[in-house]
Amino acid sequence: MPFGGTTSADDFETGTRAAASVEPPTLIDFAIQYKGQPLRKAFDTWMDKASNKAVCDYAFHCIVTDIGNGQLQEMNALVGEGVTSFKLSWPTPGRIHA
Repeated sequence: MPFGGTTSADDFETGTRAAASVEPPTLIDFAIQYKGQPLRKAFDTWMDKASNKAVCDYAFHCIVTDIGNGQLQEMNALVGEGVTSFKLSWPTPGRIHA
């Protein structure tokens, strides 16, 4: 998970192996939209990261960093595909956003 200049030590294989040891065996990760990127691209990117590595159930909490004309419609479509939560942070003066 690259975000804010940091990167997670886990990928979907190691992260879901750890999640598989608890009940229920599920991992919920952040699908991060980068500035100028459609939400669909963010979701598809994280689906690709998980597709051949996950060993248990997983879901995505979408982080919205750039909202424009089409993102609200994209959110509706992603809800239809199982995304149940979105996070939208308002810019804070002096804070750098991805």
